[in-house]
Amino acid sequence: MGISRGRRERAAVAPRLWCTARRVNNKVTTFALLVVTAAATSSRANAQVTVGDSVSSQPVVPGVTLRRIVRGTGPWVLSVLEVDLRRPEIEVRGVRACDNLLGRERPSAIARRLRQEGVDVVGVLNADFFDLRGGTGATESNVIIDGEIVKAVTVTESPFDAFDNVHTQFGITAAGRPVLDRFHLKGAVRTPSGEWPLSAINSRAPNALALLTKWFDTLALALAPTDTIAHVSLLKVGGRGDTARYRVESKPRRERLIVTTEETVVLVAGGSLLPVVERLLPGDRVDIVMRLVPDRGPLRTVVGGWPRIVEAGRNVALAADSVEGTIPRFSRARHPRSALGISRDSATLYVVAVDGRQETSVGMTLEELADAMIALGAHEAMNLDGGGSTALVVRDSIVNKPSDANGERPVGNVVAITRRGAPAAAQERRALPRQSGSVASCVLPTPRDTAAAARPQ
Repeated sequence: MGISRGRRERAAVAPRLWCTARRVNNKVTTFALLVVTAAATSSRANAQVTVGDSVSSQPVVPGVTLRRIVRGTGPWVLSVLEVDLRRPEIEVRGVRACDNLLGRERPSAIARRLRQEGVDVVGVLNADFFDLRGGTGATESNVIIDGEIVKAVTVTESPFDAFDNVHTQFGITAAGRPVLDRFHLKGAVRTPSGEWPLSAINSRAPNALALLTKWFDTLALALAPTDTIAHVSLLKVGGRGDTARYRVESKPRRERLIVTTEETVVLVAGGSLLPVVERLLPGDRVDIVMRLVPDRGPLRTVVGGWPRIVEAGRNVALAADSVEGTIPRFSRARHPRSALGISRDSATLYVVAVDGRQETSVGMTLEELADAMIALGAHEAMNLDGGGSTALVVRDSIVNKPSDANGERPVGNVVAITRRGAPAAAQERRALPRQSGSVASCVLPTPRDTAAAARPQ
């Protein structure tokens, strides 16, 4: 969907709205700003120059700089990590709360436990929208961690969309390139009786086929009516690229779900596709295609958000209601915000937290956030979960001010900026699902929560 000429002009001049004069001391570069700022309700003709706004800048590690931006017009306070993706030791990765499909964890707690494992954590920002009301912590969009699909769906699982669609997601390719796209699962199950669409991985798929892997928490379906699904255990025996080859290891059954292992997965069918599973016999070959499209090459990391706000250097935030199903009280009201931006040459990642619901910082609309991201240097940018979830952790400290009365909120997942290097264990860390209760800082779902998660929608 196009944008008006006025907004195109506004996007083009946004970088010029931040005019800086630099004064350097030994450790911190301080900027005195002359900022031309137009609020969302103001026209360019009513823009005012404000003197005395400031940006403090501090190196965190080589290639990563923390900036704190205070702007009187708004008022707004932004915390920004500027990450040089050209440095080979810098890595951007997604981390699930509790290293589990379900559960919530504070970003600072995630950073702390990663450091305890020997990972050199530079910064952590909350990421995807998640089930807060139900308490499960399940994130809405696809999840890829360390090159492995942890969750994949054909349509984003959100109760807040104005219409069913696929949300924008952030990814890092195997080559280390950052990407934004509306990824969705395009999978297939090939059995002796034919080929059928695969609708979900480690997620519910009523009246369809779903695959459960070692990341699946069986609590999520433990209370589901057993006569509505059939399932069978499959042992992986080979595969190539996005296609895995399996051998049927059990007779189809409808009783309590089989527990997955490192070597086995479970194929689940519901509704009209029940016969696909119930016709399988032990020893049968089953090929499963697991692919996210659009194809951006092999992906090492994927985390979700909602929605895209900058595309090809243009502010497209006002199109989000019609393109990705956002609603005005979310998109056009001022809230605390979290966001990711990518420079035109894909060399720089902007990791941003905007404080809100406070006297010193009121938060931003999506349009204002997009203008800020363009001004920072983003050519592509997306909004992440915000509100009380917005929390940016740098090293050992939360550098922004979360808006919840209780402070930092446990969330479903984060984007982590880490450095490869000694010890060697940190370089080789591969995320593996943990047993419920094994992460002390995890906020686990209750049986009531898991019953709600298991209920077909």
